[in-house]
Amino acid sequence: MTEGPYKTGDYVELKLLSGQKGDGSVESNMISESIITRTGSDNVIWISMPTHQGQVNPLEDNEVYEIRFIASAGSFACRARVVDDSTAESGNEFELKLISELMRDCKRMFYRLDKIIPVMYSLREDEGSGHMLGGTCFNLSGGGVRFSSGTDIERGRFILMNLMLGGDKNGISVPGRVIYTDNVEPEEAVYEHRVEFTDISPDVREKIIRYCFDEASK
Repeated sequence: MTEGPYKTGDYVELKLLSGQKGDGSVESNMISESIITRTGSDNVIWISMPTHQGQVNPLEDNEVYEIRFIASAGSFACRARVVDDSTAESGNEFELKLISELMRDCKRMFYRLDKIIPVMYSLREDEGSGHMLGGTCFNLSGGGVRFSSGTDIERGRFILMNLMLGGDKNGISVPGRVIYTDNVEPEEAVYEHRVEFTDISPDVREKIIRYCFDEASK
């Protein structure tokens, strides 16, 4: 098995694989969320107590899960077996053994958060002027954002976004490219834009990913 890009502090999603402890199994519909608390040799990791829609969802010893790592490099998935479900001395940790090849998950590169967030942005030619426009984000991930505004932005245009996340008064500046624009309310001149982040640093991407999971787990 190939060592993956996961590390302590990364977020993970888990789906229980039913049927003979995961052999020839079918995925459940429930997705639990957790955080890697530490990693070990021989493809072993420890995660915090998983939650599902804000409720704790303990794992069972020897069960097999599909586990998806949400890291700054993207999304990766494999199967993992619960090695130790003892939580008494480990602060509600669970030990998992990765039992299949770690593969890039092309279906879902980054976790998406549906949340209303105020944003400011400027067009590339206006970046030096300080002229900023306002908008409302309603879908955010480490790879991009969907937001609405009163300005029609041509597809392919590059913009600089300022995302107001949590208690960060200055916001996070992220460059991006508009890949879709639609006039969703013609009478009110409301436009929906989909933006793909470009030239984003790993630190900034990781900060956005952490914010998405923190908000989702509240």
